[in-house]
Amino acid sequence: MSTDPDTPMTRAEVRPEPQAKREAIDRLVADAEAASYPTAAVFAVRLAAEEALTNAINHGHAELPEQPVEFAWRVLPNRIDVEVVDHGPGFDPEESPDPTLEENLDKPTGRGLM
Repeated sequence: MSTDPDTPMTRAEVRPEPQAKREAIDRLVADAEAASYPTAAVFAVRLAAEEALTNAINHGHAELPEQPVEFAWRVLPNRIDVEVVDHGPGFDPEESPDPTLEENLDKPTGRGLM
């Protein structure tokens, strides 16, 4: 494992299929485990990557169902960098409902904007 922050990221194109997403995340997790990251840290990275990829596929690519999402990661001794890029139209987070308001607390979405 490199200690150089300029080390190139490992890249994968993730098709909007559960198996493709799972395989890409499993590769990231394997790299983190090989670098001896603690179980709790690996769990947190897996959870964040799953959330980011799911949002990119479900929201960013809602109108681009055949186009893959770009997923990249780099495991360094003191951090793990993860990058998710979709090619959707984007949105203004300020126009999204505040998930902490009483009327939104029971909604299962919107937490990723916090």
